Amino acid sequence: MKQKYIIINNYEKYQHYSDRKIVWIKLYTDILQDYKIRQLSMTARWIFIGMLVVGSKHGNRVPYDLTFIRSQIGDEHTSKKVINKHIKQLECLALIKISDSLDIEENRIDKKRREGEPLHLKYKNKYPKLQLEEEWNKFEVYNRDTRIKPLKSIELGWINWLKKAEEFRQQSPQAITERENQATMQQQKNRENQKGRPIPESLRKQRDALIKKKSIPI
Repeated sequence: MKQKYIIINNYEKYQHYSDRKIVWIKLYTDILQDYKIRQLSMTARWIFIGMLVVGSKHGNRVPYDLTFIRSQIGDEHTSKKVINKHIKQLECLALIKISDSLDIEENRIDKKRREGEPLHLKYKNKYPKLQLEEEWNKFEVYNRDTRIKPLKSIELGWINWLKKAEEFRQQSPQAITERENQATMQQQKNRENQKGRPIPESLRKQRDALIKKKSIPI
């Protein structure tokens, strides 16, 4: 029988980072006002929270093994039959889904981790002049300490952060001087190219005519 897995929907909402071992998850206070959560019993709510924790340790692919799940969430007093009933309820409310495939397209952040490309290096070609390691550390601190409305996803927040960092870099005195130097070098290159370029036939005839009239020195 093919192994099935439990997938947490909106998994990245509960994750803080994706390029290292996950040791904690995000849990917002408004979860108590979530309509779907309020449909659950206290036992089912605890199972869902347990699933979030276990899912973070297994790349959002929890083996659908009731013995394993019960031991992982630390609920030895609840029967496997009851746990399975609550899991089915979570699935009906679209809080989780059950799949027999490991290739979960929706879990983009975890997919990048499996491919071996950390999220903070994903845009290195687009922003080659930014120090991505340094910017990622700043972004993590900001994302942890800020009190504004939570970002829809870590990746979206990282993209916005990079855009602002690049704008700030371009406005720095160093970047302005660099652009001026590049413009000067390009002008010099254009002048050098002009020296070796043949004169167009129409301009050559005009020049020869003016020379004959001695309007310009030979």
